[in-house]
Amino acid sequence: EPLSTHVLRASLCCLQLLERENNFSPVPGVTLTLHMGIGAGDLSAFCVGGHAGKWEYFIAGEPIEQMAVATDLATSGQLVISDRALALLAAAAPLTPSPLHPPDPAPAAAGEGRDP
Repeated sequence: EPLSTHVLRASLCCLQLLERENNFSPVPGVTLTLHMGIGAGDLSAFCVGGHAGKWEYFIAGEPIEQMAVATDLATSGQLVISDRALALLAAAAPLTPSPLHPPDPAPAAAGEGRDP
């Protein structure tokens, strides 16, 4: 499957989680909020360890950095998508600019994103 399909599925999953779980109150007086970010691209995966039967799994790459930047930009209840992921998403689904974030006249800085 193309990467654009994975970005679309991840976006839909995040939106559903935000709709169902944002502002969740597990106990009276406590409210949990969500903010999410999506990145896209090539990843490297590592499984390291083995000593005493302990293993750790790591992933690294540009999409992780994109996701971190996008998540930092998101406020409670928002999904922010990196520019790379947004370009792929546009290839998989028709998009309408958000009234909160109209299209920029100039390209955004690398790694920055906006919500769908």
